[in-house]
Amino acid sequence: MPWGEEVWFAVGDVTGHGTAAAVYGALMLHLLQMAWLDADVQADVQPLAAAARMVNREIVRNKTGNIALPVILSRVVPQDGIVEILNCGSPATPFLLRDGSVIEIEGGGPALGYLANPP
Repeated sequence: MPWGEEVWFAVGDVTGHGTAAAVYGALMLHLLQMAWLDADVQADVQPLAAAARMVNREIVRNKTGNIALPVILSRVVPQDGIVEILNCGSPATPFLLRDGSVIEIEGGGPALGYLANPP
C-alpha cells in the first residue's frame, strides 16, 4: 500500500480453515487498508502499532469462534532509510538485508484478534 513517500505492507495468515478463515483474511485486508488510510494512524508516533490496535479492536469486536490473525506489518520510508517492522503473533522470521546479510525478526506478541487489549 503506497502512502505518499512511504510503503506499507503486511504478510499474514488466519488460524482455522474454510469459509470462516477466508472471510477473516479478507476482513483483515480491508481493515489494514482502512488503518493505513486513517489520519490518526498516520499521525501516530508509532503508526504500525496504531494500525495493529485498530485492526485488533475491530477483529475482536466482530469475531466468532477461535480466530486469530498472525501478521507482520512493515512501514518503509525509502528517502529516510527507515524500515519499521511489527510482528503480531508470527514466529521468528528471517529478513534478508540489501547487503546480503540476514537478521531475524523476533517472534512474539499475540496475533491480532486473540486478546482484547494486547500489549
